[in-house]
Amino acid sequence: MLKRINIFIRASFLLAAFSLSSCKVDENTNDSKMKNQLIMDVVVFNYTHIPIFEVLLNDRVDGAAPPFGGGNAIVVGVIIPLGDQSLTWRDAGSGKTFFAKNKLSINPGEMPKENNYIGIHIYSDETAELTFSSRLPEPTLRGRKILDEAEKNGK
Repeated sequence: MLKRINIFIRASFLLAAFSLSSCKVDENTNDSKMKNQLIMDVVVFNYTHIPIFEVLLNDRVDGAAPPFGGGNAIVVGVIIPLGDQSLTWRDAGSGKTFFAKNKLSINPGEMPKENNYIGIHIYSDETAELTFSSRLPEPTLRGRKILDEAEKNGK
C-alpha cells in the first residue's frame, strides 16, 4: 500500500512539474494558430457572496469557487487565445449565468515573459479581472479588501 502511495505522489509531482513549464507564445512554430495562443494554468477567485461554478474563459476553463474564496484549485494546461476574452460563470444555487460586464483582453506585449498562471478574479458587480503570475496568483488589491471585509463581518 505504501508503495502505491509513493508512486501516486511521484506521478503527481511529475505532472505538477510538467504543468509548471513557462507560458509563452510559441514564436518558433510555423503554425500561425499556435502563435496566437497561450497555454497556462488557471486559478479562479470569487469575491462574491454566492458559490459559483462553470467558470468559462472562452468556453474552455471549467472552474469553480466558494463564496469569498478561491485560489485553491488549478485548471492545468488551458489553451487561451490572445486578444479579447469572454468570461461567464454560473450561480451554484440558482444556475443563473453571468457574463463579465467589462472588456477582458490578453495582449502579449503587456505580459511579462515568464508567466505560468492566469488568475481569474470575479467580483459581485459582475466585473472581472485577469492577472498573470509566475507563481500561484494572489488575490488582487480590490479582492483582498473584499475578503478582509467579509472576514471582518463573519462571512
